[in-house]
Amino acid sequence: KGETDAEEPLSIENTLWANTVVASGTALGVVVYTGGESRSVMNTSQPQSKIVTRHTFYEIVTRHTCYEIVTRHTCYEIVTRHTCYEIVTRHTCYEIVTRHTCYEIVTRHTCYKIVTRHTCYEIVTRHTCYEIVTRQTCYEIVTRHTCYEIVTRHTCYEIVTRHTCYEIINTLTKAVYSWLITRDKAIEGTVVRSTTIPEELGRISYLLTDKTGTLTQNEMVFKKLHLGTVAFSPETSDEVIAHLKTAFSQSQLSGSQQSRQATPVRRTVVTRVLEAVQALALCHNVTPVYEDGERTEEMSAQAEADQQSQQQVVYQASSPDEVALVSWTESVGLTLVKRDINSMQLRAPNGATLSYTIIQIFPFTSESKRMGIILKEDDSGEIVFYLKGADVVMQSIVQYNDWLEEECGNLAREGLRTLVVARKVLTEEHYQEFQSRYHQAKMSVQDRNLKVQAVVESLERDMELLCMTGVEDRLQDNVRPTLEMLRNAGIKIWMLTGDKLETATCIAKSSKLVSRSQDIYTFKKVTGRTEAHLELNNLRRKQDNALVITGDSLQVCLEYYEHEFVELACQCPCVVVCRCSPTQKADIVNLLKVHTGKRTCAIGDGGNDVSMIQAAHAGIGIVGKEGKQASMAADFSINQFSYIGRLLMVHGRDSYKRSAALGQFVIHRGLIISTMQAVFCSVFYFASITLFPGFLMVGYFTVYMTYSVHFNEDVYLYYVGTPLCTPHGLCSL
Repeated sequence: KGETDAEEPLSIENTLWANTVVASGTALGVVVYTGGESRSVMNTSQPQSKIVTRHTFYEIVTRHTCYEIVTRHTCYEIVTRHTCYEIVTRHTCYEIVTRHTCYEIVTRHTCYKIVTRHTCYEIVTRHTCYEIVTRQTCYEIVTRHTCYEIVTRHTCYEIVTRHTCYEIINTLTKAVYSWLITRDKAIEGTVVRSTTIPEELGRISYLLTDKTGTLTQNEMVFKKLHLGTVAFSPETSDEVIAHLKTAFSQSQLSGSQQSRQATPVRRTVVTRVLEAVQALALCHNVTPVYEDGERTEEMSAQAEADQQSQQQVVYQASSPDEVALVSWTESVGLTLVKRDINSMQLRAPNGATLSYTIIQIFPFTSESKRMGIILKEDDSGEIVFYLKGADVVMQSIVQYNDWLEEECGNLAREGLRTLVVARKVLTEEHYQEFQSRYHQAKMSVQDRNLKVQAVVESLERDMELLCMTGVEDRLQDNVRPTLEMLRNAGIKIWMLTGDKLETATCIAKSSKLVSRSQDIYTFKKVTGRTEAHLELNNLRRKQDNALVITGDSLQVCLEYYEHEFVELACQCPCVVVCRCSPTQKADIVNLLKVHTGKRTCAIGDGGNDVSMIQAAHAGIGIVGKEGKQASMAADFSINQFSYIGRLLMVHGRDSYKRSAALGQFVIHRGLIISTMQAVFCSVFYFASITLFPGFLMVGYFTVYMTYSVHFNEDVYLYYVGTPLCTPHGLCSL
């Protein structure tokens, strides 16, 4: 048994995820990352209890009103008690006078009366005085108790009349607001998950939005393939198809092998196109899914590929960028027909099947910003390492070139998302040496990730640059008029995205987030206090300019000049923060809340937007292709970005105006009823008798006074989106 013992590292490949079913055999493992250690829970902060500003103001009014009621009835009690003391004092004096008179009478008649009669008079007099004192004492006790009871009853009745009425009506009103939002056909599919804050939508001053999937559709369309000296677009796909047919019509083994060993200078365009398209068709995590997945075990790979070619294929991947690239390679003739955990098959333009063995995969992470794969071609036995990633990390990995940085900037200015693709051909000895070091690093107990990363980075050196791709993420429908309407309404919009600066700037322009009359000030990259101070001084001299800043520069400014930066940024009509992490998004929301005191609204569609959504006064989640995590964590869930215009300008405004009128109405009517009740009780010597029957008071609390407020429209829907419908009038309420 000792000869068969082996050590294997445990990694993400050895994980059985939740709801996994073991179809056959057995599995031995340990349960980890459950409960509070699950990824979704650890990435989500504890949501705060959100309270409407109007409700907080009404609580202050309620507190002062309660103080006024208690003070008033305390004064009543003091006056009543003083009256009781006065009565007791008066009767005590009367008792003293009576006793003195009795003594005087007894003294005068001592000479004329016998002692026995005098004694009887004295006994009667004392008994009478004691009786008087006892009666007055009892009267004082009863009077004081009655005063306490009257004060308590009237205090409770007045508090109930004024404030319980408001709480009941407020709860019913919020339910009506939520029902009206949910039933609105113009924003069909909207879900209200927090019924306590619909009025906040009418007081929004800052809207913080994500880009991918929020302003855009998160549906990537391939737009550009750049090889350095030549570029191809969808309009020139015929040239790519012709080059691929030419390449595969030649000797596939000898020709390809010779071209791969040749220097880049001697390679023809046909060879370079073939290598670039092959890299795009192989370096990914896409899996083809067919309508009918059944197949027999005796079916050969070629027969299976022929059968699948007749079926409709759907590509599934963790990123829409991957699907866009593989779909484009299919359109030019190189199709992904099969993939499993260990192999991959492509179908060439001439119908041949190319089989590859997957040796190693290095998945994409937000830290590395790249993904790689090591493949072995079954026919030739050649081992190739493909790598693709963001230009900022790939520039130091690929061999020297003079076009990558410039062309990346050009594509980014067109609003395209760029990826750089490279490769390295490995010999068998080179790969075995790497595999030995990689296995040893994965077996490490301490600092495993750092050691594994160091080994992989040793392989990512002097890689051959193949191509650069550009994909377009199209804007959602009606994004431009929605942003223009919100901007005209006085709402300042901040776009927080993880894309590079040029792409974010292009999207801000194309979506009309930055109007034509506005200039853009790009905040330079700063690393220290002095540089940040100089840039802030430059920004101070730029009036009415949209600000574009990277996440790293933002972090430096907040570290040294937090108050100054927030003050200057709030003066800008629009702010774009690129290369922004999820934590920074939440920090920006908290900064605006603390420094401005204004109402903030955050909108996003992915799990990286959850912290920002929960930190804002009103969080809106979009049901997108990245799941429902943002939608479930938000206060309001919508299907597309354009719905936010009606949500804020119609339902938010109406809810706030109605609630403000309702609060004033409750206070006004409560004062009237309390006064009427006080006068009515005073007529009956302050007895706690109700003026109105119970069913009338219940109806007053719930139904009678709410119909006109619930269904009142402040602005006709015809004017929504016009300059006549702006939130500036709300400040006067």
